[in-house]
Amino acid sequence: MNITEMARTLSTITTEQWEAILFLSQESPNFCNNIERIVSYQEDKVGDILKLVGISPYSKGYEYFKEAILIYSENSSIKITDIYTQLAQKHSTTRGAVAAAMNRELNKVESKEMKKMGLKGKVTISNTVAIIANYVKD
Repeated sequence: MNITEMARTLSTITTEQWEAILFLSQESPNFCNNIERIVSYQEDKVGDILKLVGISPYSKGYEYFKEAILIYSENSSIKITDIYTQLAQKHSTTRGAVAAAMNRELNKVESKEMKKMGLKGKVTISNTVAIIANYVKD
């Protein structure tokens, strides 16, 4: 891991992760690998939940959801439109393209899962992001 990657990683770490880092740094001299493992664990957890819900890991929507959830888990007061903006800038696309990709995945899942459960109503991107982010934090 180079210094740029380490700085990017450090900027996404939660309080719980810092506590784990401090513990791990005392247990192991390989500090950078420990940081990488903790952040990777959170990303893997989000990815597993998205797959469990039925969002295809082979879609852009999956990547956008994953990143949006990680952003929201760090700052739950951020607006979904601000997350779209961040993701659009990162992926050199538009906010509309980000929202459309996420909506496509959500609509596929919603139609399958909602029918199974006999539920009616619209599931939103912001609710999905918030629910999964809060689950990952706990």
